[in-house]
Amino acid sequence: MLRLSFLYIMRPLQNNTIFWYDYETFGLKPSISPIAQFAGVRTDLDLNIIDKPIILYNQPNNDFLPEIEACLLTEITPQICQERGIPEYEFIGKIIAQMSVPNTCICGFNNIKFDDEFTRWTLYRNLMKVYDHEWKNNNSRWDIINVVRMCAAMRFDGLVIPTNDEGQINFKLENLTRENNITHSNAHDAMADVYATIEIAKLIKNMQPKLYDYFFYNRNKKMINNIMNLSQRPMLVHSSSKFFNKFYNTSIIVPLDNHPVNKNSIICYDLRYEVDDFLSLPADECKKRLYTKIKDLPDNSQRIALKAISINQAPVVAPISIMQNDPKLWQRINLDKKEVENRYNLLLQNIKQILPKIVDIYSDNNFDNQNQDVEQTLYGGGFISDNDYNLLSQFRADPTTNRQFLFQDNRLEELTFRYQAKYYPNSLAAEQQQKWDRHRLQKMDKESYLKNITDYKNNNSIGSEKLKILDDLQNWCDEI
Repeated sequence: MLRLSFLYIMRPLQNNTIFWYDYETFGLKPSISPIAQFAGVRTDLDLNIIDKPIILYNQPNNDFLPEIEACLLTEITPQICQERGIPEYEFIGKIIAQMSVPNTCICGFNNIKFDDEFTRWTLYRNLMKVYDHEWKNNNSRWDIINVVRMCAAMRFDGLVIPTNDEGQINFKLENLTRENNITHSNAHDAMADVYATIEIAKLIKNMQPKLYDYFFYNRNKKMINNIMNLSQRPMLVHSSSKFFNKFYNTSIIVPLDNHPVNKNSIICYDLRYEVDDFLSLPADECKKRLYTKIKDLPDNSQRIALKAISINQAPVVAPISIMQNDPKLWQRINLDKKEVENRYNLLLQNIKQILPKIVDIYSDNNFDNQNQDVEQTLYGGGFISDNDYNLLSQFRADPTTNRQFLFQDNRLEELTFRYQAKYYPNSLAAEQQQKWDRHRLQKMDKESYLKNITDYKNNNSIGSEKLKILDDLQNWCDEI
């Protein structure tokens, strides 16, 4: 039986709510691709909707070209967002107002790895505090996708696991809803995806209430720290997109040590893999293998199966007792109990040797902002100070002011200029307008973009509706 050791420590007050949300975006890279559409709705902890749904569109600025594939998938074009939307600073402001309601847990389907990143980067570009909505006022975040994976691996009765055309396990939202008879009429529409996500959560909550509650109430980093318990280093079951789909994205890990640089990360070892090379090889060789794909490793080389788990990203980790000593569960995730235990014991026996090696492997922060555009430096550029945020708040109240702001952070002079250029272009002096035009035209490769559109149009399988989208994208490229 799944032990709920920490479950009741986080029992919330009655006014706690979950704000379920989803984005449709103009691309896959949150540092450069704007959000196109937002949808969200608030529920109580029993997943009853308690407020009106919200749908917003984001008016695009004239410094980007949307990814063609993204628009063909969502059928949302820049023209639709121009017509229905509001400026990005107002768009993200309305979203953050919802996410910042006290005692709110923000949640979605793969939101922590995808949607939450778009939120952060959009806040950064728009000179607003990036992280406060995730933790202030008893707020938090969660993500249902890895709970689905854990359920599929460990407690699968009543959940139909979808597969793709090749018979491979596939956890896409539209596939889960289809196989489990959940209405999802318009996949890749943000509001439809939000409702579908809530229904998936209800399915798991009703089918496996203890499992659902365990992961929901153990979502914050303090609780995750308790579960991972570096003083004991227990074996844990962990579900993550980093693991193989064919094993339900689930494996058994052992936490080894805190990350030497990132205080919100714990270094673990995936016990699916042998530990001999990790123990015997020097740190530089381990590091090289750690970042090499398995298919690119030399013959007879073992993968160094270290994994950094971010404790502030609501990772799905459970005590080994969830396996219930059931051979069928070990077989389901393709692990041999005796082999896993032997690897675990070897690591613990050599922990004094391992700890300095982890420091050597992970001491670099891996952020190199040299030669990066200022809008690409959210991570690795340091946290913006409260004093600078106070100045940014004054600037945003009157972006056309001639007042000089003495920012401590050297990124902010350029970011404030771009903010003014995007939203108040008529306030720019002639040389400022020239500077902005040079920047945005250098940023966009219009010639290649138009060629790609032509290539898509020459594809005979493109239907008339998709051709209309391609025409809109061509017009957008010509006009900006």
